[in-house]
Amino acid sequence: MSHCTDRPTAEPLVADPIRVVRRDHSNARCPGAAHSYPPAKRVSLADVLRTMKLSGWYWEELPGENAIQLLKDKSIGTFLLRDSYDDCHLFTLSVKSYNNVVVSVRVIFSRGYFKLDSAFQDTPLFPSVVDLVEHYLADEQRSFHVEVPDMGDFAVVLKRPLYKNVLSLQHICRRTIVKHLQTSDNIDSLPLPSHLIDYLQDYRVK
Repeated sequence: MSHCTDRPTAEPLVADPIRVVRRDHSNARCPGAAHSYPPAKRVSLADVLRTMKLSGWYWEELPGENAIQLLKDKSIGTFLLRDSYDDCHLFTLSVKSYNNVVVSVRVIFSRGYFKLDSAFQDTPLFPSVVDLVEHYLADEQRSFHVEVPDMGDFAVVLKRPLYKNVLSLQHICRRTIVKHLQTSDNIDSLPLPSHLIDYLQDYRVK
């Protein structure tokens, strides 16, 4: 088992991945893994992955250096999700931030919940990575803070995804409907044929 270490890049004005500074458990083997979680819940990572792939902004095994190249000329708040190269974590969110910096923040998974490993605050918990991302996309005031070595504190916002795949119009409609509904019970109550209800439910992380 390899150690949980950062893989810094020599790219100027860019940090990837970030070294997250935690006030409460800085000596932990996997920084950011501790958190005051609700009671543990069961979650199917297969369903989580399937829903992420349907999102269009999950780039799977994209190296950090490639994420930098894809994002460095994009507008502030453009982001993508990729697999983490840190053995302690599953996913990493790479975001174009201020001062021409691309930062990458780990997505922590523990006890059935996902959260961002933010430097200066406890970020909220979510049942899936898609729910996590859509929480920040829904309001640009919902920023999270990271600390980049030698560059200080950055407030990061999510404004627009960088899509890997072109989404079908059918799926865009499904995603929009699901996004505005809170529970699967609401989907069941829609005046739609059963096959369309099933199609909407399939995008939900079970």
